[in-house]
Amino acid sequence: MILGILIGMKRRHKFKLVTKGACVLVVLTSIASLALAIEDAECLKCHADPALKRNVSDGMKDCLFLDHKKFKLSVHGDFAVTCTDCHEGVKKLDPSVKGKKVPHSTDLPPVKCVACHSDEHDAFIKSDHYKIRRKGITLTCYSCHKYHQVKPLSGYSAPERNSAFCTKCHKPEDAHDWLPQKKRHFARVDCSVCHAPKVKRYVNLRIFDKTRNAFPTDKELLASLKTKKDEFMALADLDEDQKINAAELQAVFDILRKGGINPVLRGELLSELVPSVHEINADNAIRDCDKCHKPSAEYYQNMSLSLVSGDNTANRHAVSGDVLGSFGLLPDFYAMSATRADIVDRYGLLLILVTVSAVGLHFLVRLATVSKRRRKSLETSRPEQAGAVLIHSAATRLWHWMRSVSILALLITGAQIRYNDQLHFMSLSAAVVWHGIAAMLLIVAFVFWLAHSLIRGKIRDYIAHPRTFASGVRQAIYYMGGYFRGKPDPHQPTPEDKFDTLQKMTYGATMILMLPAHILTGLLLSDRAEYGQWVDMLGGAKTVAAAHAAMFFMVIAFLMVHLYMSTMGKTPLQHIRTMITGYRRD
Repeated sequence: MILGILIGMKRRHKFKLVTKGACVLVVLTSIASLALAIEDAECLKCHADPALKRNVSDGMKDCLFLDHKKFKLSVHGDFAVTCTDCHEGVKKLDPSVKGKKVPHSTDLPPVKCVACHSDEHDAFIKSDHYKIRRKGITLTCYSCHKYHQVKPLSGYSAPERNSAFCTKCHKPEDAHDWLPQKKRHFARVDCSVCHAPKVKRYVNLRIFDKTRNAFPTDKELLASLKTKKDEFMALADLDEDQKINAAELQAVFDILRKGGINPVLRGELLSELVPSVHEINADNAIRDCDKCHKPSAEYYQNMSLSLVSGDNTANRHAVSGDVLGSFGLLPDFYAMSATRADIVDRYGLLLILVTVSAVGLHFLVRLATVSKRRRKSLETSRPEQAGAVLIHSAATRLWHWMRSVSILALLITGAQIRYNDQLHFMSLSAAVVWHGIAAMLLIVAFVFWLAHSLIRGKIRDYIAHPRTFASGVRQAIYYMGGYFRGKPDPHQPTPEDKFDTLQKMTYGATMILMLPAHILTGLLLSDRAEYGQWVDMLGGAKTVAAAHAAMFFMVIAFLMVHLYMSTMGKTPLQHIRTMITGYRRD
């Protein structure tokens, strides 16, 4: 009969009738589905019991208890996911079943996370974690993620991410032997930063309270700032360029101090939480230090300040790159070469320029007065003065050349480490290794020199007495004037008095003060996980690194002057020959 009516109707009326009928059918079906849907409360009649367990687990989770309060705080709880949204095999409950019997089928299909997380699934099946099934090991989503308590991860730090997932199965300290300062990397770098190279990465900054030794929550920070979550950028971003720069962040810190928080930034490298983070492959892992340790690395172009709430969600706010160079805001975030302090380079290069200019000017005057000095030397020379005097013992010469070789190696490798983006005569990893070897040689040479000088009483050769100040002035006048006129050097070395006053002052400052400080700062930076407390006492890694770099420039300046003045004997090679043979010949 209905078919006959439809046949007799016009096409337009047929369409309207069918459309209305379809709508009615959908509504009726939805009402029926709602009527038949199983409420979470019904499931919790059994699963709220902490003692509920499987009789036969077959390798699955034994405990069937569900803490519904914790579930409501999870990601799935936030999205109002119900029990049967995931457990589709439970179609209905048998109300007549009581006691220890199960009111639904026990032969349920596994939960299909792919139904909602298809992109994550596509990335996962390309990973080593999926390929390991060939060895008979089956990893599922809930092998890493908890069953019912999947929390937001945006507020997790690098160590929290790593411990929540990777280190459940892996022991990173047993591998990564190629990686310098392993512990430091594990503490500040998310595993996926290197092991999921397709994922975008960024520098994550958080405000740390030095007084409480803890990270304040967003509520505590906002309360101290007397603002709201959605008004934070308006407070911080004064120039309205959608990024918080160093000056603006300093202003925020000033407000926080008034509110009882003693702030400092802590930085780490994290990966964006996108589906491709599941594509972990050992063959594609980054093993090139250059990827991170260059100022142009992607991390330093993508920086965020995270305000983390109590449920581990994070509100991220863009930060300008000038924050990286701040000693006060971010003292402990230092990645060699990548976050070097440009101010040290500027003043260091100025020092080198002044030194080159002074030496160059002296050399030009020296060239212009060659003939005059030669005539004066012939007039004053006396043959009976010729002879050989032992000035430098074998021990002195040994430590001198050990120090020279080690310092030269340290300067070359140190330059590669600091300017890794500009110099390319060796890889950064090779430079770090050779820098460490050269440092050990220098330490051995220094300890040898110190022990020998103290035992033999030669330490006084490097200490200028105040009463010799006048002779130091005479020596300076000689170098700046008397030398060009061919006058004799006012100081003639002897085994008991090898160095003039200026040399004693310079060598003493270098050997007794600067060299130990240079060695100490290098050691502190070589293992910040071990010496972190000492580094913090000295103002943070950035300050220690700046001091180490400043002494790098001072050593270069010293060597330039030292090498030049070693050619200022009666012949250009006189002093150098003396340091090789030990004997001075007039």
